[in-house]
Order: sequence, then C-alpha cells, then structure tokens
Amino acid sequence: MIYGEIFRTIPMVLGTKPKQCKGHSAMLLGKDRILIVRGDSSPMIVLGFLRLVDTKFVRQQREKFDTEVVAWSKGVRAHAEKPINISGPSGVGKGTLVSKLMKDFPSMFGFSVSHTTRAPRNKEKDGVHYHFTDRIVMEKEIKAGKFLEFASVHGNLYGTSIEAVEVVADAGKRCILDIDVQGARSVKASSLEAIFIFICPPSFEELEKRLRERGTETEEQIQKRLQNARAELEQGQASGLFDHILVNGDLETCYENLKVIFY
Repeated sequence: MIYGEIFRTIPMVLGTKPKQCKGHSAMLLGKDRILIVRGDSSPMIVLGFLRLVDTKFVRQQREKFDTEVVAWSKGVRAHAEKPINISGPSGVGKGTLVSKLMKDFPSMFGFSVSHTTRAPRNKEKDGVHYHFTDRIVMEKEIKAGKFLEFASVHGNLYGTSIEAVEVVADAGKRCILDIDVQGARSVKASSLEAIFIFICPPSFEELEKRLRERGTETEEQIQKRLQNARAELEQGQASGLFDHILVNGDLETCYENLKVIFY
C-alpha cells in the first residue's frame, strides 16, 4: 500500500489522538500527532483522513519501528464534504437559515457552536446557541491556540474553537459555521477548506426593521449593530472572500438558493 497516493496535504495538525485499533497505534510526540501503522496491516477507514509525512524524523521512525508513520489531523478527510461558513450582518437571517438546514437534514449537517463573552439573550441556552464564557477564560484559551478564529464584535469576543468543529466531524456530519466577516477571513487563512457564503438583506432599511422587531436591544445597541452592518455589507460584497452571495428578501426563496449550493 502506497499511502502517499491516498493522503492529501494537511498544513495544520488539529485534534487529539485516535483510539488504538488492530494494526495501528496512536502516539503523541512533542507537539506532533502521528500514527504508527504496522507494515502488515490492511488499510482501515480510520486512515481515510491521514497523509504520509516524509521528513527526516519520520524516516528515522520508519527505520526504528519498520512501520509506516503518518501525521494525523481530525476532521479533514480528502473526500469529506467541505465545511460551510455562513456570514452576514446581524439580523439578516443567518440563524434562521441554519436552523432550517439542521431541521431538514439532521443527519447531514452539524452546527459548530461558537463561544462568546456576551450575556445570553431571551431563551438562549448555553451549549446550544453559544458557549457563554468569561472574557478572561476565553482570552486564555485563545492564547493557548484552542480557537480556529475569533473576533471582537460589539465589544464582546466571539470565536470558534477547534474542538467545536471536531465534534461535528466526529459525528460524521458536515460542519456549519455561523461567523462574521472577520472570522471568515481567519478561517480562510487557516488550514480548514470551507465554502464561504455571505447573506445580504434586500435593503439596509429592511435590515434595520428586522433588528428593531427583535425587541431585545436598546437604541444604542441597535445603532452600533447598524454601524457594524454597513461595514460588513461593504466588506462582504466587495472582498472576494465569499464564494456565494445570497439576498434574503424572502426566506423560503433564499433557503432554496442556499440548498442549491450543496446539491
């Protein structure tokens, strides 16, 4: 078996070591996660997201163990469906669109639950809508490299942890990320290959109407969101960052256009 023909290049190692199984053993060496594969082993499904590493260290390990040594990175299989990054200004309907996808295709899609330092809104549940956390704790975890992306929005930290993406991949589902333009740029710059979708309102006036109809924020907070929304709309539509731009004037029409992207 020539493993190099199967595995793709993975520029960043994510996750923790896999469980041991027949003919394979996982080892953590320094900061690198590798998998030792016995020469007499037949390939198993667990190898579907591995790639052959050809470095001096690996060659030494091959000679020492008489095995194949591969780098291991969770949730980035060569033939896996790309994660979906959905961005757009606050109030544009991203959450509703994501909820519809999750409801209609529960076995296909999984939502990456973001972390935030803001307070929960009405009916929001910790671990479901967001992982609500303390700013000091989140800043510490960001410095520890536990986040794929993070950004300061409206005075609060928001971010997607590596673990949150892995949880979805472990369940065999396609990961959906609901993050802002700043976060989308960070994901684009990372090793995670994703489809980038930007959701726009039919007009700025309609966006303001939707924000006010929420009835959850003060006038000052609404004005801050509108100010940020103008910037996001300009960046999202002009940056070339996004693969698809959809207008959410009618929810059902926008949802049908969203599904077309995946089929």
